[in-house]
Amino acid sequence: MNPALRGSGNYLTLDVPSNGTESSVPVDEEKRSSAYLLSEIGGQEVERLRKQAAIWLSLELPDILKTLPQTGRFVDLGCGIGLLADAVAQERPDVQVFGFDADAIAVEQSLRRFGGRPGLVFDQRRLEQGPPPGFQAADVAVLRLVLMHLPDPKGALEAARAWLKPDGVLHVIETDDRFMSFEPLPAWLPGLLDLMQAIQKKRGGDRWLGAELAALLSSAGWNVVGQKQSALDPSATAAAVPKVFLPVAEFYLAEAERRAFIGPDRIEMLRQGLGQIREGLFVRATIPVFHAWARGISGVIA
Repeated sequence: MNPALRGSGNYLTLDVPSNGTESSVPVDEEKRSSAYLLSEIGGQEVERLRKQAAIWLSLELPDILKTLPQTGRFVDLGCGIGLLADAVAQERPDVQVFGFDADAIAVEQSLRRFGGRPGLVFDQRRLEQGPPPGFQAADVAVLRLVLMHLPDPKGALEAARAWLKPDGVLHVIETDDRFMSFEPLPAWLPGLLDLMQAIQKKRGGDRWLGAELAALLSSAGWNVVGQKQSALDPSATAAAVPKVFLPVAEFYLAEAERRAFIGPDRIEMLRQGLGQIREGLFVRATIPVFHAWARGISGVIA
């Protein structure tokens, strides 16, 4: 990792090996339209998510930990490959940490990497199912880059209430393509970002949620008590773009081609543009992270 992206906590220096055994299995069209599953894209996406999480946790984790009481209970809803849950378990060994994800492959990856850590539990379950029988409500829950893949983000925020104590804190973290910036800005890039949003909407999600988090939480009955927008150093972000943003863009371009969403000439033009990104096109880039947190009832977080 670029030294500019490292920090002092364990959560910033994670070195999670990839054993290269991840597989890709087909999913039906219904699943494709409603979620972004590791089972669709396999090991390459696992590695991309690992790098992304290790880079951006520096912006997210401190505010999460501030709201987590001693000997409390933490749940990561849509935990992916388990990096956030493991980071919390490392920083707060007094806390019981749980990670749930709808994708069996994501849960398998979490267990493979972190399943032996004391106080850390992973299992397969969808957010809207509610907690499993006997699950004690959590003090803090996190939805990190989850809402953007769901057709009903407000409904998801309402469902999250069942996982928390009445005065528990829900953290929601998203990006928002509308607020990304790149230097230099090639003429084809705004069209690519619009195409990614159109594909995401077709699949049942929204890549333009970050700036709307506070309003979404309020509409779902939550009391917003904190929010922030953060970004890493633009030069460091530009260096990370080929590892973090490029695989995402390639995925959406492949989806556009698979769905015949745009013509072959435009596909080829955008593919050539992605080749420029691979070669290090940008000297500066800003990819902001939007983070809002709320309580189910009125309360103030110190």
